[in-house]
Amino acid sequence: MFEIRARDSGSRARVGTLHLEHGDVATPAFVPLATRGSVKTLEPRDVEALGYEMVLGNTFHLFLSPGQELMGELGGLNRFMRWSRPIITDSGGFQIFSMGHGGVADEIKGRRAVSATGASGSNGSILAIEEQGVRFRSYIDGSERFLGPETSMAMQAAIGSDIALVLDECTPFHSGYDYTARSMERTHRWLDRCLEWHDHEGPKQQAVYAIIQGGTYPDLRMTSTAAIAASASDGVAIGGSLGQDKAQMYEVVDWTTAELERLVPERPRHLLGIGEIDDLIAGVRSGIDTFDY
Repeated sequence: MFEIRARDSGSRARVGTLHLEHGDVATPAFVPLATRGSVKTLEPRDVEALGYEMVLGNTFHLFLSPGQELMGELGGLNRFMRWSRPIITDSGGFQIFSMGHGGVADEIKGRRAVSATGASGSNGSILAIEEQGVRFRSYIDGSERFLGPETSMAMQAAIGSDIALVLDECTPFHSGYDYTARSMERTHRWLDRCLEWHDHEGPKQQAVYAIIQGGTYPDLRMTSTAAIAASASDGVAIGGSLGQDKAQMYEVVDWTTAELERLVPERPRHLLGIGEIDDLIAGVRSGIDTFDY
């Protein structure tokens, strides 16, 4: 699936190729968002003409509309959006975070205050984050909906993405140590459920990436990295809060990629939700292969 073709002697930067069902992706690569099945202001042919080889579709939004059944009937997201190249799908965990706390970029740039507990959404959209999954109110019609590990993976199977991400909880920077630890452990249990579902029900050609959590706490990040490295996932994504500013974000990413280099140097690495120009440069030096923003 992932071929490393060259490494930089002075950093963890590397050049590689992701071999996926809908084609190859040269790395390092920035992946533009096709959140609801389109990259804003662009037709698929324009996206390809700009040199992008993969886009990111959002499981949460597509789950709400058009929904799993209709997405399956339409033949998956490639056919739905007329994009013939690879697609990676977010699991929905980031949207759980966003409903309650704003985006990771908002947090790092100080654009929005976040909850001190990390336990539930401040805007009332999240009803409960529980062992089975998340209950929330749809932003479309206000109805109560549920997203769990199996639900997320089933939706991603209907989407037909080349890379599916497992469901996780993305905790904010101001979450305390104890809550971050409990959330991380639950995310690891959700990982096991995602992998089990995919092993029995998922498309065989679809790769699955696990997500490292643990906030800004070094021991939790190392614990999560070890758990993800020990899993049967095809690749690794780095998620969750990465700090209160860019300097701390780069530090957390560097800790994590250093440990990944030691444990599973051959697996591809994706940095979730971070992709400004300086972030790309710092991330590539740390050994990140793909980014989205």
